[in-house]
Amino acid sequence: MLFALGFFAFSRIESLFAFYGAYLVLSLGASLGGFLTVNAALANWFDRRRATAMGLASTGWGIAGIMVPIVAVALTEFGWRTTAFSSGIIVLVVGLPLAQLMRHAPEPYGLRPDGERPDGLQLDIDRPVVEGSDPAPDPAPRARGHTAIQALRTPSFWFISLGHATAMLTVSMINVFLIPHLNENLGMSVERAALIVAFLTTLSVVGQATTGFLGDRFDKRLIIVTAMFVHAVALIVLVFATSTAMVLVFAVLHGLAWGFRGPLMTAIRAEYFGRESFATIMGFSSLVIQIGTVIGPLLGGIVGDFNDGDYRLAFVIVAVFAVVGAFLFAAASKPGTPQLRGIDTRADGRTPVRA
Repeated sequence: MLFALGFFAFSRIESLFAFYGAYLVLSLGASLGGFLTVNAALANWFDRRRATAMGLASTGWGIAGIMVPIVAVALTEFGWRTTAFSSGIIVLVVGLPLAQLMRHAPEPYGLRPDGERPDGLQLDIDRPVVEGSDPAPDPAPRARGHTAIQALRTPSFWFISLGHATAMLTVSMINVFLIPHLNENLGMSVERAALIVAFLTTLSVVGQATTGFLGDRFDKRLIIVTAMFVHAVALIVLVFATSTAMVLVFAVLHGLAWGFRGPLMTAIRAEYFGRESFATIMGFSSLVIQIGTVIGPLLGGIVGDFNDGDYRLAFVIVAVFAVVGAFLFAAASKPGTPQLRGIDTRADGRTPVRA
């Protein structure tokens, strides 16, 4: 609702103050109903198939990127006010009803992750378990997850967060400066460069749709490390590209690496730290990730200006960051199960005693 209201307000702005207010509402709505909220719910509802679920959900962001040319046409044909107002209508008509289908966790409805349910329990997603009633039997107790404070104390949290920051540094810099590089340094038309970007984004969607299958069956960390190295190779190919064919090789490598590692960087946190505090842990991690997101375009702009619009040195620097990110993820081993504060457990696992 807030997201739609932000679009409506944006379509009516007449001053800088109104712009800031509309942007604040838009940002708040996008944050509350966006990446973190959706993935927190997915982390709760899926365990064995978590990577698949997050991968498929991530394709929505990729498909949205492919639709940018449609927005551009709407801006040209109808103007930004009409486009903004229409976007708010679409959010209300499509997004709001879909949001009503979301449930934060399965347990209040007597269910378990991955569609499991206790014997004899009738499935009724719209009827949560009444407080005070007998809880449904738990056929397979889960290991305790980390609290946010416990996660912050593990080296793996920082390795993953910093590795994710280097990945976002890579992607954000490419997103901003790929078209200027292709246009100014390789002589491509803006239209052809935009097609390259659309091709790259499409491949990222393909990667997102298929990476869950791999992530649920193989070591997520190994896939992420491989993808980060592929990012580095793709950037070096771009640096030496002198033809459309070489640029397409870059697009294939970068797009698939982006798609394959993206959902797994989120799923690995739920695997490492559990789902009880997943949203809070992701929130703290996002503070680190945003550093890379901001540095990427700044780095590309500074290096490009210093070299008279030549971005190749910036691509080399970012390739080095991608390699550093690969080593950071390689160092992020799964932390052990956290212990209850003040409580120890005897070797037989049955009798809790005060430590």
